[in-house]
Amino acid sequence: LKALRHAFRWAKRANLAKVTFLDGVETATPPKSDGFPTADATDIEAFQKRWPVGARERLMFDLAIYTGAARADLRRLGPANVQGDVLAYRRQKTGTEAVVPITPELRAVIGRAMQGREVVALAKAPPFILTGEGKAFTQAGIGNAFGDAAHAAGWSAGKRVHACRK
Repeated sequence: LKALRHAFRWAKRANLAKVTFLDGVETATPPKSDGFPTADATDIEAFQKRWPVGARERLMFDLAIYTGAARADLRRLGPANVQGDVLAYRRQKTGTEAVVPITPELRAVIGRAMQGREVVALAKAPPFILTGEGKAFTQAGIGNAFGDAAHAAGWSAGKRVHACRK
């Protein structure tokens, strides 16, 4: 209706229409939303207690917490993104470059993710987070896997990987 209202007003100003049919018609205002739920300190503690260091679920969580990456980007992060003291990647959604300082905590997470892996050319190195079959997750797949892990850790319904970003 908003777009049509402008089109009808333009038509009236241009003498292409005598009346604007949408004058007086109100559009419904969508309800206000607080957005995605946020993971609080209790949620973080519960996740860390449920999923020990070394578990794939903990790797997903730690990378999400320390990078703030969206699930679309989280699934692609790997050794090729490590550039000295930063983790750099191009955000899938916006195309902007994200540069995350590698803190000692993030460096430890990356080190654990690389344990037991073959050394391969960075450009061909798989992402840090892999499925049980050793393949890269899809965007939906990593979101579902994280959601299942969050649920198992006692997070309330609706709290998923985005809760770590907020």
